[in-house]
Amino acid sequence: MRSVIRFGQYGSVAALSAASDWLAFSLLVSALGAGHLASLMTARIIGGLVSFAANRHWTFSGGNTLGLSRNGRRFLLLYGFSYLLSAGLFSLLTQGSLPAYPAKLITDLTCFLVNFAVMKAYVFAQAVEPRDFWNGRILAWEASRYDGPQNVASSSLRARQDLALALLAPYLPGRRVVELGCGSGRLAERLIAAGAISYHGYDLSPVAVAEARRHVPSPQITFSEAPVDAVPATGDALVISLGLLDWLAPDEIARVLALGADGLWLHSLSEVRPSPQQLIHRLYSRLAYRAGYRPAYHRISQIDALLAGQGLPPARVFRHRSLRFGAFIANFDPPPACSRLWR
Repeated sequence: MRSVIRFGQYGSVAALSAASDWLAFSLLVSALGAGHLASLMTARIIGGLVSFAANRHWTFSGGNTLGLSRNGRRFLLLYGFSYLLSAGLFSLLTQGSLPAYPAKLITDLTCFLVNFAVMKAYVFAQAVEPRDFWNGRILAWEASRYDGPQNVASSSLRARQDLALALLAPYLPGRRVVELGCGSGRLAERLIAAGAISYHGYDLSPVAVAEARRHVPSPQITFSEAPVDAVPATGDALVISLGLLDWLAPDEIARVLALGADGLWLHSLSEVRPSPQQLIHRLYSRLAYRAGYRPAYHRISQIDALLAGQGLPPARVFRHRSLRFGAFIANFDPPPACSRLWR
């Protein structure tokens, strides 16, 4: 419904912008005798200025946090593309013997639809509330990655779970485990089976926590809804997270690292690497996730700097080809079978 209302608002703004555009076009062609193409492009600039001002302050105003300069840059990019699209389409149509005014009408309708889609998704993208984002996505995402047949998208994530358990195995017996960003708690029972005496999972999404409580009924296993900055001190527990760091700001990552400082910790992250797999993932992220809330890629030097800021030693780093550009960081020595893969 909200998108329908927005489309209606955008249509009203487009009508105002088009009126400005057509008025300028008509004056230039009829009153001043300017060339058709030059008149079109000048009129397009005038209509674009009207569109930017009205859309920013009315159509896409609610919750917009990108700022005028960023909105302006993105709008210029869109209108640069739209400018070329309109010029190319108009030239193509008029060269095919279509009169100037019908050609302009077709050009404007095409640009109208393209511009709305790009403005909504990119130029005036609204701030994303992480809790709402994960409430609407987490269960379907987990099912697609862990429940179906293994594919390219899921293989590294399944390997990540198995490798995490292998790395943690010597440290689990008799230890409390705290998982941050636990989702629906898919690792909980496996950690208990490997010797942990208790497990407590924290997740931002109440949808994920409700699913976890429904499917993991064990007195040793508990779940809470909380962002990382609301998780209480964990003492000497073993603190873990798989993929959570990719969605956090630096201050939140520092909080996660501090939670395990009195015990052990293991976290996975996406590492900055020049690889075809990461390039594909970056392109996918651009298309699949809204601006302002996308997974990030980290340098180990950045993690070490956050640790140093808390007086903690550098992280131990574990890499494995099955993780592709993923890596584990930890504050403990690896099991002997894995030691050759650690920094």
